[in-house]
Amino acid sequence: MGCAHLKYISMRFVSLVLWLCWRELKKNYAILVLLVLVVAGLNLTTVIHQDHQARQVPALPEEVLDTRLVGVSKDQIYKERLQYVKSECRNSKNGSVDKVFRHDNLHLAYCPVAKVGSTFWKRVFIFLHNDTGTIPVKSPFDIPRVFVHYGKKNKTQVSPLDELTKKTIFGNYTRFMFARDPYSRLWSAYLDKFFLPDFWRSFALHITRQRHDSTIEARKCGSDVSFSEFLQYVVSLVPENMNEHWQPIQYRCDPCQFKPNIIGKQETFGDDSRYILQGIGEGWIMNEFDQNAHVEEELSMLIDYNFRLIAKSRFYRNCTSRVDIARRLWQVFQLNGYLPIEETAESVVNKLSKTFFDRDMFKRYVLKVYRQTPAEERRGWKQQRKEAIIGAYKTVPLKLIKSITKLFSNDFELFGYDTAPPDKRDA
Repeated sequence: MGCAHLKYISMRFVSLVLWLCWRELKKNYAILVLLVLVVAGLNLTTVIHQDHQARQVPALPEEVLDTRLVGVSKDQIYKERLQYVKSECRNSKNGSVDKVFRHDNLHLAYCPVAKVGSTFWKRVFIFLHNDTGTIPVKSPFDIPRVFVHYGKKNKTQVSPLDELTKKTIFGNYTRFMFARDPYSRLWSAYLDKFFLPDFWRSFALHITRQRHDSTIEARKCGSDVSFSEFLQYVVSLVPENMNEHWQPIQYRCDPCQFKPNIIGKQETFGDDSRYILQGIGEGWIMNEFDQNAHVEEELSMLIDYNFRLIAKSRFYRNCTSRVDIARRLWQVFQLNGYLPIEETAESVVNKLSKTFFDRDMFKRYVLKVYRQTPAEERRGWKQQRKEAIIGAYKTVPLKLIKSITKLFSNDFELFGYDTAPPDKRDA
């Protein structure tokens, strides 16, 4: 029997008792006591009923609270984000816009920011322009990542934010961009470009050669840059001339100049992308998106790219090895929440090195571990990612944190991110 039905019966019963008590009240004072008890019992029943209903409302996962607040529509969320940016633009210092992707038939304009889902959206624009050359594709996710970044495009519209572009897109276009917590973006750039060897022969060497006690190996290879050293290097630069992977968004896609009417966030990327695509009648694209396939592609791409560095460059052959690359990749996959923390990188390379060790063998093993792990356990890997970034920022001196918040102050303010580092937020 439901709680609502029980409450109805209780009300009818109390009405009958009240009538009887009123008739007999003058005859027997004991009934007055009974009346008080019955009313108190009804109040208790109501409280229990309300508590029961409250317990039946499921708790929302922390990562989706931003786009699924009770009683707040998505339209309202994007409106509030824009209002916040517009209010902050009054105090914003000089910024710039690097380039704009356009689709004039769909009246769509996108301002890309590295490390904030830009590969996803570049794929979408290439697909919508049917600009994949001889590569047959049925959805944006069929386009190889290498082609997205390095392939020749003939139709995709990319332009600077000059007067002609402004005149085109500042009318009835949907203009959008994505932002990301600066702390998270910097950590991601460090893992991809410094812990892994991509930038060893350029930026990393510059860092290690500035050390007073730098070893010969470090001066030759740049293979041991710490996270704090990377951050110290970033804050020493002129922001206008930084590499796009860690340049403040203000200098890549200043919202005060681009004037977006939708601002997405990395933290709610799926919901925000779906909203944008549905708005231009292309919502089916997100239905084609497979999260597991996306992760497997990310794993495969990073393995292929980093092993290819050794094959193509004598510098990398002299500074690292296939085993070292595999060890670093495994650790990055764990830190990013793609693989379980229980199996160490050292145990993996020792297991695989018993026979001939190569890229394909390592890739097969990584994908096997990912695919064989139950979905419920994979969801638990998100905690690894959170703990990794908290642990990383615990090693960073407070003075350096203050320099980061100053350099990225506009990003924090414009997009509403907490200036406290990840380890201080939990505390």
